[in-house]
Amino acid sequence: MTRTHTYLKEACEKIGIPRIGTHALRRMVVDEYYRGGADIGTVADQLGQSPETALKYDRRSTRPDRARAVALAGLGVPTRTT
Repeated sequence: MTRTHTYLKEACEKIGIPRIGTHALRRMVVDEYYRGGADIGTVADQLGQSPETALKYDRRSTRPDRARAVALAGLGVPTRTT
């Protein structure tokens, strides 16, 4: 276990939440970049990756993300429920 993994494990135990892995933490940060309006080039640069790799491995859309995209595009109400 790396120092980062150990630190995260101990921090989660200390505040009483389920353990968060480094990749989950990375995805959370990436999601916040996107929700904040950052473009894929900027996010990929911050990650040290190509835009294709960043989108493939580090971004997962959520129901609120999809609803926001539909609303911003003026396309009505999203129909996908998962």
